[in-house]
Amino acid sequence: MSELSQLQRTLRILQVLSVRDRVTVKDLFEHFDRQIPQRTLQRTLVLIEESSLPLRRETGAHGQLHFSLERRFHFLPELLNADEALAAILLAQFGEHFEGTPVGQALAQVIEKLEQLLPLNGVVARSGILGLGDTFRIKQPGRVQGGAGGQVLLRLLQAILERRVCRVRYRKLGAGGEGREYLIHPYSLALVAGAIYLVSRQAGAESWISLAAQRFVQVDLLEDTFEREPGFDLGTFLNGSFGVWQSEPAEVRLEFSAIVAEFVQERLWHPSQELEQREDGSVSMAMSVGLSSELEAWILRWGPHCRVLGPPPLRARIRELLGQALAAYDDGTPTA
Repeated sequence: MSELSQLQRTLRILQVLSVRDRVTVKDLFEHFDRQIPQRTLQRTLVLIEESSLPLRRETGAHGQLHFSLERRFHFLPELLNADEALAAILLAQFGEHFEGTPVGQALAQVIEKLEQLLPLNGVVARSGILGLGDTFRIKQPGRVQGGAGGQVLLRLLQAILERRVCRVRYRKLGAGGEGREYLIHPYSLALVAGAIYLVSRQAGAESWISLAAQRFVQVDLLEDTFEREPGFDLGTFLNGSFGVWQSEPAEVRLEFSAIVAEFVQERLWHPSQELEQREDGSVSMAMSVGLSSELEAWILRWGPHCRVLGPPPLRARIRELLGQALAAYDDGTPTA
């Protein structure tokens, strides 16, 4: 058994006391596979008593002490089961998005506390949640480097929960300087394609805007509050686009070659997608989604294995982009 911290040892003892009465120091000594001295276990029981937990002691035969918890006491942590341990591992992987920020530090502390609740004989307990990075990891090419400052995220989250109007200074992509100032009504945060976005409305406007968290220069919460749109649903909002940029939905029809058909079929690319297998092995896809540069980039990633059937404006746009890409290589540079 690996060495346990005092907190881990205390939690294990409380776990035993929560299901058994009249537990002796010798019982705990055996429970810990005789790896923890009985004197240490005795001191831990004293600490539990001094922590105002309802621990009752009785003297049995030959002066042996028996310890029990009052059954009315229910504030005991339960150990994580296998699914919960896996969920904790998944949570730990998102720490990369907040590394070096107060949010990242807080997340590391949460993971450390969760590790105290791991089953003593489990694989995860022996490795620790953060020690399983080589066992499971989320890879996100294009993830924002550095991310948003922790204070910015905390302020935005506070504004969302308290429905506070915000005065922000935001630097648009490609714009230099200190950015422009806006009054916004913040609704939700979303992690999309390796970046965190704030879904909000500009004060006095009806349209929705998605703002990249890493481009906020300043966030100030005002005393004014706003009324949330009653029908707003973040899931529905995100489903209206292929990424975060919103536009009127269009009926998009695509054709994928047999080479990539199985790969396309085994994934959900958009909630509205409808797939149809063809006799030649190719697959057609229909979905209702807003036209955007994100959708165009996704179509282009398939190269010759994806063909746009409609709508005509999207088909024309993809032809234009392919022509521009071809022209970029038609400069006389040797290819071999």
